[in-house]
Amino acid sequence: MGLRFSLGHMTTLALIGSLGIILDFTIPPSLQKGSEILGGTLLVLLGGWILYDSLKGKFYLHRHPHAHAGENHQHPHFHL
Repeated sequence: MGLRFSLGHMTTLALIGSLGIILDFTIPPSLQKGSEILGGTLLVLLGGWILYDSLKGKFYLHRHPHAHAGENHQHPHFHL
């Protein structure tokens, strides 16, 4: 599922980026700066949220079994 998610985003970005290059589209500086500030703010807030939850003890590791190609094994997973 993660691979499909990543490939979907990569394909979308590649298509839109290629179309922008072909059509010689430029993003206005005000929109570019605003987008960078919004994206940076979002990353800082998400990092703060995870740090807060981990300090409150909500961050934990557990294992559960998986079977791939007929072979049983366990994967560790982190959760908040």
